[in-house]
Amino acid sequence: MNRLAAVSGASALQAAANVAAGLVATVVLAPADRGLMVLGLTIGGISGLVGGLGSGAAFRAGLPNTSARRSLVCAYTWCSLGGLMLATVAAVSAAAVSAAWIDPALRSPAFLGATAVCTAGQVLLTQVPDGWFADGHLRRGALGAAAMSLGGLIGVLAAAPVAPSAAVLLAAQ
Repeated sequence: MNRLAAVSGASALQAAANVAAGLVATVVLAPADRGLMVLGLTIGGISGLVGGLGSGAAFRAGLPNTSARRSLVCAYTWCSLGGLMLATVAAVSAAAVSAAWIDPALRSPAFLGATAVCTAGQVLLTQVPDGWFADGHLRRGALGAAAMSLGGLIGVLAAAPVAPSAAVLLAAQ
């Protein structure tokens, strides 16, 4: 029961940190910038999930049942790094291409850089906790994910008064 409480609490903390970061961005950003940030988070989030290439589920299923543990961990790490690069390139490309139809600001170097940072963070936000989950460290995985989201909130809170733009807040989160 203690593990369940820790995982549930960490998930609640993760959700609360993400909601708070969204509220800060909503208060600080102008409507057009809020839309850009939502697009950046959406593109980064979807690309980040796809970037995992399904390896998290396979790792969780395979790690407990293998004697070739080191090889599987190595393969998961390389798959995660490859997925991170693939997802980042896909997200930046999607933002740049969609700029023609949505808003030219999606193609700005600052926004494309922020989209790359956001996407890399999203890949890590899924792959790192999945590694802990696969090894049976549910509390550590959940707390790691919550810490990453809390770090995103801290980044938004620190960046908002200094440079309240979609690109800066997206990268900070």
